[in-house]
Amino acid sequence: MQGVRLFFAKQGRGVYISHLDMVRAMARGLSRAGIRVKYTEGFNPIPYLVFGQPLSLGYAGMREVCDFTILSDDMPVEVVAPTLAAVMPEVVFPIESVPPVNKLGAVTMADYTVCLKSTEPVTKEQVAEVLKKPEIIVLKKTKRGEAMTDIAPLIDSLDVADDLTVRCRLACASGLSLNPSYLIKVLNAAYPTADIDWLSVTRERFLLPDGVDFS
Repeated sequence: MQGVRLFFAKQGRGVYISHLDMVRAMARGLSRAGIRVKYTEGFNPIPYLVFGQPLSLGYAGMREVCDFTILSDDMPVEVVAPTLAAVMPEVVFPIESVPPVNKLGAVTMADYTVCLKSTEPVTKEQVAEVLKKPEIIVLKKTKRGEAMTDIAPLIDSLDVADDLTVRCRLACASGLSLNPSYLIKVLNAAYPTADIDWLSVTRERFLLPDGVDFS
């Protein structure tokens, strides 16, 4: 048996595939590709697949993660991705497969690209002024419900382009993460008549605490 870490892209119409449907699609793809994987135990065994933090519906992902174990010792791990790509829909595209180096729990941050739109003119300076404050209080979902939370510590870095494209590095650890939707919530609180929303949100990659790409 060999551990496999699959990096894949989820884009195009694939952004509307829910996490549960993504799990099913990956399981079907592995079966169609003839890649035998380890299954869960119990009365209704299913392929044992472990994904990175789920994406919100409508968000794209350029380097999502799925871990599993293949039963073959003869199949090179690097061959798994191209073999799977031959049977997967193009909106869920396997990029590469490698032996796992770090545990999924080691992920602490993720890079996002958020393209904004508004019904009234808003400048990049106005957006940056709000999102770069030392304290940003917003009503945020927690494990115990909703609570007023300072999300500023969850924003590692942020840059705003002239076309209101926001490139940011946000917390993405288990139990301590920030969905880009909260940035938009804060902006609408600051500029209530601008009706700010996102045109697209893309998670570019997962990162380790030192800012190195997750592998």
